[in-house]
Parts: sequence; structure tokens; C-alpha cells
Amino acid sequence: MAQTINLVTKMLPLIDEIYKTEAKSAILEAPPELVQETQDANTYKIAKMAMVGLGNYSKTTGFPAGDITLEWETHTFANDRGRRFSIDRMDDVESFGLVAGRMVGDFVRNYVIPEVDAYRFAKIATKAGQKATAGDLSSTTAKAALDTGITTLQESEVDDSRLIIFMTPTVAQMLSDNIIRTTLNGENAVNNIIETYNSIPIVRVPQSRFYTGVTLDAGSATNKGGYTKTASTGTDINFIVMDRAASVNITKSTVAKLFSPDENQNKDAWQFDYRMYHDSFVFDNKVNGIYLHAKAAGA
Repeated sequence: MAQTINLVTKMLPLIDEIYKTEAKSAILEAPPELVQETQDANTYKIAKMAMVGLGNYSKTTGFPAGDITLEWETHTFANDRGRRFSIDRMDDVESFGLVAGRMVGDFVRNYVIPEVDAYRFAKIATKAGQKATAGDLSSTTAKAALDTGITTLQESEVDDSRLIIFMTPTVAQMLSDNIIRTTLNGENAVNNIIETYNSIPIVRVPQSRFYTGVTLDAGSATNKGGYTKTASTGTDINFIVMDRAASVNITKSTVAKLFSPDENQNKDAWQFDYRMYHDSFVFDNKVNGIYLHAKAAGA
């Protein structure tokens, strides 16, 4: 039992590390000072601030009163997801640990991270307060479209230091085709990848995670699960420019249980139960800090 518990404690940091380094939306993860855990595993609290502008100071009455408040709103995670795995009996616990670690790593990379990314970007797209006319982009139009998005947010008083660009690799290539840039990286190495645009970071998001609407599969069948683009409302996203503070994104992973073959009452195999809560929240007063450029309906 002690060895089993030790395996669980090793897996959680592994899951968190893979997520932080490989999720395209990890940069939008909520800062710890804005989120509080609650006694219930499926709820969380978000700090909501309300402010007003300056007023005149009076020598008689002093400082003008104003409604500047910070409240903690309780929310229930929109998504409570999980999956059970079985691995044939391996009597050597260390060997099992290596196999299980590889399995969990592949599962997080290939299924968990894409789902979390897709859900978040769809939620952000739905809440976007600034939207371009839907349509395809090309090498001759991508740069101007991106410039329009950036300028729109700058006019909405989003500081450049808070801006971030998410775009598909295809659109990034269109942008690259329009900009002459070549960097020599040592002997026989050439790099023409655009990592920033006017000092704004660019994050490339695969089209398969970049839709305006996604549907999470209930996963009731053993060979199903994950997510799909929503047929009725989901369209391909070209790019999103946003204030990174406009969206609060939260994940909470737990390995519920790990049973050895001797403890497993269902089959002669190791049983590994993985559970994850995740959610994405856009502040009402920040929707104009999100600019969406998507393809036309049906794309």
C-alpha cells in the first residue's frame, strides 16, 4: 500500500508539469491571488473587483467616498471529467511505475491538454466583445487583419504589455510569408519563425483545438470521450488577440484511486482512476479586451 501511495504522489507533479509546459492556454492560467479553493472539491472562488474613478478632495469632508470593492464569488466547475485505466498485472512495482508514468504522460499530452485548450478557446471566443467580419485569411490579408485586431484592443485601453496573440500555424505562416525575417542560429541553421509581433507574444494553436464552439463527450463508451467541434455553432478560429487578464482559467487534477492487482476486484490488473476539474471564466467588464477573427459559418 505504501508503494502504491508513493506512486500516486509522484504522478500528480508529473501531470502538472506536462500541462504547464505543453498546454497552449497555460499562459492564461489564473494567478493564485485571484482564486481560492473551497471545502468542496467541485467549487472555487474568484476575486471580483469593482472600482470607480477619482473625485475631488475636500478640505472640509476629506476624501470622496466611492464603491471600490473586492468580493469573492463562488463558482462550480463547469467540467468534472475522468477516466479509468487498466494495466495488466506487473509484479514489479517499479516497472509498473515506469509504464504508468509513460501512459499518464501520453494521456495528458494527447487527450487532456487538447480538451482543456479547446474548451478554453471556445469559451473565450464566445465571450469576445470585439469580432472581425468572419472569413478566410491569406498571405496578403493576414497582417492587415492582425493589425486591425491589435489596434482595436489598444483603442479599448488594453496595454500592450497585457496583450497576447493566439493563432493557428497556418495563419502564422501567412504572417511569416508577408514579413521578411531570417535569423542565423549557429552553423547551418536558419530560423524564420515569428515568435512575437510588435513585441506581442504569439502562441500557435493547432486548428483542432481552435474552434468557436466545442462539445465535450460524456465518455460513456470505453472507446469514446474527449471533444468535438460543435456542428451547429462551431467554426474554425483564425486568431484571437486578447488581454490575458480578461480570462480566468482553472484546472484541478486529482488521482482519485490506484488499485494494485490484488486490490482490484474487477480484473487481474492495476486500476488507475484519473479525475480532473476544469473551467474557463471571462469577466463581464473585460469582454472588450478580446478580439476574435474566425472563418465563416460552416468552416
